[in-house]
Amino acid sequence: MPKHCLFSPVFLALFAAGGGLYAQSGLVKSANQPIPGATVTATIGDRKLVTTTDQNGHYAFSAAPSGDCSIEVQMFGFDPASKKSTCAETVKIDFALSLIHI
Repeated sequence: MPKHCLFSPVFLALFAAGGGLYAQSGLVKSANQPIPGATVTATIGDRKLVTTTDQNGHYAFSAAPSGDCSIEVQMFGFDPASKKSTCAETVKIDFALSLIHI
């Protein structure tokens, strides 16, 4: 029997329940420039996932469940931003941050 079986019990259970996992992603920018190091939090059902943007302003949650979600972005010096959407592999959720005005 091969070591790696595509139809393992875990794989079959995941997809039989209709709860496939995917990579939710997007970009965080300000004035069309990427914002590296921003904290991005996704709330999907009762799960909270947290990541940071890379040097290109890109973020990704590698094992996010599909469904209604709320994504929040925070970065020092910028107003926080949030969006509600349906998280799915083909949906990119991008943000344009505004500088804090004092």
